[in-house]
This record gives sequence, structure tokens and C-alpha cells, in this order.
Amino acid sequence: MPTINLHLSADDNFIVDTLGGRPPEGTQFDVLYIAGALETICVKPPESRRWHEFEPSELSLERVTRLLSNRESGDDAKLTLRVSLRGDQFTRYKDVHGRSARRHAWLEAVPELPDTWSIEKGISSGGSMSASWVWKLHGPARELEEVKRIVGEFLQGFDFEYVDDS
Repeated sequence: MPTINLHLSADDNFIVDTLGGRPPEGTQFDVLYIAGALETICVKPPESRRWHEFEPSELSLERVTRLLSNRESGDDAKLTLRVSLRGDQFTRYKDVHGRSARRHAWLEAVPELPDTWSIEKGISSGGSMSASWVWKLHGPARELEEVKRIVGEFLQGFDFEYVDDS
């Protein structure tokens, strides 16, 4: 299935319907709708370089408002982690994080982070019984320890490591 990228305005009827309401007057953010095998809506606050990815069913006006009210404040934190799964771990990860009617739901699975954080999915590779990938996480430094806790719980029992970005 080909992928289609559409840049939409915040007051586009599709976005308003998806959010469940119209953003307050003067609210600005960029929206990117990606239709393909993995349907995604990305939101980017003004003057930010980072897109925050949402599944359409997870996006709401409240989440966008929270994201915009907590936009980058100069105390930005970065966290990179590498996940490497082989054999039984690979099978168990697919079982734990692939519970969906979608065939490859485990590929989309990410931890439920605060709305102020984004995950950039990086390099990945795999085979019939293995997979590895890199996630780059960005958000406010004040939430870094909470994010590490959430990631640790999401990946508990699986091989992952934090990678130094310097």
C-alpha cells in the first residue's frame, strides 16, 4: 500500500472531527496526516523542530492542548535507546505488544509517554526470529526520570540499553 502524506491546517474538518472539537481561536500547530500501512497523525508546535506522533484514535483536543502548553522550554532532554530481540524474546515481545487485529501491531508499539515527549523511530533491522531498533526520545528534562521509568516498564524483560548521544 502506498503511503500518502498530507499537511493539514489545525482547523481542517478532518482534524477537528478527529480532535473532537475546534482548537481555541489563535491556537497554532502543524499537522501531518500519514495514510498507509500505519495510519498516523503528527502534530508539531510552532517554532519546534519535533513532530509528536499519534494514532488517530489516541488524538484528542485535550492532548494537543497539553502538548502546546508544555512546548519546549529550554530544558530539553534527549534519550536514545536500542532494543535488540532474538528468539524467545522476539516471540514474547510480539505476544505482549502485538495484541491487535493488525498483523504487525508490535512494530507500532511504543510506551505511553507524557504528551510533552516524542519518540522518533530510528534504524531498524530484523529477521524471521529477531528484530532490533533505535528510539530517540525528546521532551522536558523535568520528566526524564518518569520517562525512564515508563520505558523500563514497557521493555521489562527485554534486552535494551540507553545509548550516549554525545
